[in-house]
Amino acid sequence: MGCPRVLVLALAAAAAADKRTIQRVGLWHLEKAGGTWVGHVLRRAFPDKFESVCEHCMHGPKALTDPRVWSIGLMREPCDYYLAAWSWGRLRRAGWLLKKMERSDPSAAAEFYGAGDADAARFGAWVRYVNDARAGGAAGAAPTCGLLSARLWAALLDPAAARRVNEQEPRKIAYRMPLNMELTRFRNVTLEPCPLSDCVRAAGAGPMEACARAMRGSRAFPRLDCWLRTDRLADDLNECLARLGTTDGAWAANARRGVAEMTSAAANRSRLATAHAQCAALVDAPTAAQIYAAEAPLAERFGFSGGCCSRAAAPVDARLVRAVS
Repeated sequence: MGCPRVLVLALAAAAAADKRTIQRVGLWHLEKAGGTWVGHVLRRAFPDKFESVCEHCMHGPKALTDPRVWSIGLMREPCDYYLAAWSWGRLRRAGWLLKKMERSDPSAAAEFYGAGDADAARFGAWVRYVNDARAGGAAGAAPTCGLLSARLWAALLDPAAARRVNEQEPRKIAYRMPLNMELTRFRNVTLEPCPLSDCVRAAGAGPMEACARAMRGSRAFPRLDCWLRTDRLADDLNECLARLGTTDGAWAANARRGVAEMTSAAANRSRLATAHAQCAALVDAPTAAQIYAAEAPLAERFGFSGGCCSRAAAPVDARLVRAVS
């Protein structure tokens, strides 16, 4: 015997009510994780319906967890991320960490970013500096959050705590930054510790221990719709856009346009490759151990099970991904 028509209609109405209606696409732009390329693709695919939590910003309440927002985050293997962040300052004289260090600790800036060859010893010293000894470099010290985990924590997991760190900054430093990709206009921003400059060192042990607890747990993580790993950026974005079109059919055409905007995976890897491509050559065993003492929970959650300089070998932890309704 078939279901009564009234019951069928009621079930259909309930399903329609539970169906998400997407109004815009939101991106958390993690510095040095491919966000410029992803933002370009999304901005062209979803004109007037795309917004980004910029590299030096922290999200507001429900900015990415609002069900009307199709939310996308970025992540990179920790050793490769550290090397990219260092190279960004050393080769391009760019990045909030370098700019802050040039003003607050010029001798350290000269030591880590000045003239000279890139070598494992110099890179290792920079890692120990930006993470401070508390991040696992001192004998007997309990690992806390490192550079990458702190940026995720400050931008998405606990922005209120990060703002408290910034409020304690004794010396506010202004920096003129490009306002758009054409570099034709500039604006002044304050180089605060979190999330992009010296967040680990400035925060101290207490907030970084809270950060470490958040990284080991799962409740503090915002459940985003997609996480894109830099080493498989085009593949992860392709899967993400396909899920968007399935979740809300009204966005299917835009999602297909986004796929068409993407270059091939090989071309994208070439686009992202820079002088920090030789990760294994510049990250020696002590530095790799120091990085993973601070970043291991994050690496595990995002599928970097192969360790330092590895490619993503497993899916992102399902607890970090919003279920498709």
